[in-house]
Amino acid sequence: MGGALLWDAHSIRSRVPRLFNGVLPDFNWGTGGGSSAAPGLAENLARIVHLDGRYSAVANGRFTGGYITRQYGRPEQNVHAVQLELSQRNYMEEQMPYRYDDDRAEMIQPLLQNLIRAALDFVTGEEWSK
Repeated sequence: MGGALLWDAHSIRSRVPRLFNGVLPDFNWGTGGGSSAAPGLAENLARIVHLDGRYSAVANGRFTGGYITRQYGRPEQNVHAVQLELSQRNYMEEQMPYRYDDDRAEMIQPLLQNLIRAALDFVTGEEWSK
């Protein structure tokens, strides 16, 4: 069974007081409230993050997916669009001079690879990765 995955990835500061109170989770998944991807895709991605144990995650929380996910996600046609808002604290300094942090980025890269692989497995009908 074939399918397509649109992975709409963004990064955001973990604190943006003009938009919301508090601190964002590390991984913020959005599927248009479940309309741009098959049911459970965002929740399963959040579950993989939680199983990793090093990062926090939420599905369809503050970020439920924007124009791209809503416009192009067609789960009934096996085209699944998922938005990721990744908190910048996971790979860079969030204050001036906004330096890229090689150590933090290196730590998160295997998880990101696993998440992409798991989402691709999902849309192609393969088993979910752990």
